[in-house]
Amino acid sequence: MYFLTGVDIQTQVRTIASRSGKVMVAVAYWGKGAAERTGLSGHEDPASVRIICDLLSGACNPNEIKALQQCGFRVRTLDRLHAKVWIGGDDVIVGSANASQNGLLGEGEKAADANVEAAVISHDPAMARRLAAWFELQWDASTEIERRHLVRAWQIWKRHRRSGGRGFTSTLGEKIRNPGPLDRFSALRLIAYPYPDEGVNPEAIEHVHENARRYYTAEEWDEFGAEHPWYEWPIGVPVWSHRPGTVFADFDCPVEGGQFRFNGFWQIRDCPIIELEETRITLLTKLPDLDGYPFPRPEQTALARSIRAHVEERGCKTDKFGSYIDQNFLEFFDPERPALHRRLVTQVAEAARELCRAGRFGPKIILHAIQACTRDPEWRAAYARFVGGDIYRTDNKLKEPINREFGRSVRAATRAHVQTDERGRTIRETVEGEIIQSYTLLKK
Repeated sequence: MYFLTGVDIQTQVRTIASRSGKVMVAVAYWGKGAAERTGLSGHEDPASVRIICDLLSGACNPNEIKALQQCGFRVRTLDRLHAKVWIGGDDVIVGSANASQNGLLGEGEKAADANVEAAVISHDPAMARRLAAWFELQWDASTEIERRHLVRAWQIWKRHRRSGGRGFTSTLGEKIRNPGPLDRFSALRLIAYPYPDEGVNPEAIEHVHENARRYYTAEEWDEFGAEHPWYEWPIGVPVWSHRPGTVFADFDCPVEGGQFRFNGFWQIRDCPIIELEETRITLLTKLPDLDGYPFPRPEQTALARSIRAHVEERGCKTDKFGSYIDQNFLEFFDPERPALHRRLVTQVAEAARELCRAGRFGPKIILHAIQACTRDPEWRAAYARFVGGDIYRTDNKLKEPINREFGRSVRAATRAHVQTDERGRTIRETVEGEIIQSYTLLKK
C-alpha cells in the first residue's frame, strides 16, 4: 500500500481507468472533461466499466455524466455517495479526489489551482476483493440514470452554480423551514385523496392515449411511463377551480386507513377541461422536483404520517372534489404556520387598540399599528419567518395575503370605516421603506 498526493493521484487513476478488463468506479462528483482527465476516454471496452456517482448532489456536472453514457460507460446514481474509489483487477485507489480539475491535478498544472488531495493505492488481492464486494452493494442500491434524472440534475446544478456552491444539498423541507425567499413555494398545494377501487376510467385512458401527441410532446409523454397525467372528475363530482400553472404535491392512499404515498409534483396544464361521455379530465405535467429542491424519502414519509393523522382525525371525510386534503403546502408542512399567522395578526390588532386607547386614532392607523409591531424584535422575527426572509422585499408574494389581513384586523379592532373619494372609491396611500407598500385610510 502506497501513499499518493498531487500529480501522482491522477497518474495512478489514469492507469487503472484505462486498463483492459472490468473497471469499477465509485466517485461522487464529476466535472467537465472528467473522461479525458481520468483516462476513461482511452478505455477499449466502455461497456466493461461501471461508474456510480451522486448525480443529484448539485456538485456533479450532468453534462459530463451524459457524455460518459454516450461513450458507452454504464453510469448509475446513488444519493449521498461521497466515496472516491477506483478498482481495476487487484489494483485499487481510495482517496479524497473527485473526478474534476480541482481534484485530479494533471502534469504541468499548478498545485495552487487544485485542492489538496490525498489517496492510497493497494495491489493486495484481498483488499481488492473486499472493495469489489462493497462496490457491488452500492451498485445494487443505486439507480439507473434516465433522461428525467438528467433534467432534474441540470436544474439542481444551475441552482448550485448560482449559489456559488453554498447550500446545494438543501431539501424541500429545509428550504421551507429556514429563512430565505419562499415566493415560488407560496402557491404550491398539497392534495391527498383515496385511490378509487375501480381504478382510472377506461374512457379517459383511451382518449388521452389516442390524442397524446395533441397534448404533449414526445419527450413529455415518454416521461410518464405507466402514470396517467391527469385528474379525473366523474359525472356528479364538481371540477376544480384551480388555475393552470397550479402545482400540487400529490399523495394518495390505496385503501381507507392505509399508508399514504407520494406521487410527485404535478402542474395543471394551460388547456381547458376535457369533457368526455362518462367523465371529465384535467391534464397535468409532472415536474422532476420543486424548483430544483429534492424531496427525499424521509421527508415524504414524515409528511405522509402527518397526512394520515390529519385524515383520521377528520373521520376520513372528503371534500366535494373527492379529496381528503387540498390546502396550501406551506401551512400543512409547517403545522406552526397557522398559529404564527394568528399571533402576527392579533398583535397588529392589539397595537391598533392601544393607539385608540391613547387617543391616537387617525387615518393612518393601519400603518401606525404595523410600525409599532415592527419595532418589537420578536414580532419582526416571527414575521420574517412567516414570509421567508427579508421583510422589506417588495416582490414577496407571501406578504400580500397576511398584509391584507393586517388591514382587516385593524378595521375590526377599531370599528373604523374605509375612507372613500367623491366617486366612492377606497382611498389608499403608498409608502416606502415599510413592510407594506400601501394601506387603506380609515375614519370613525
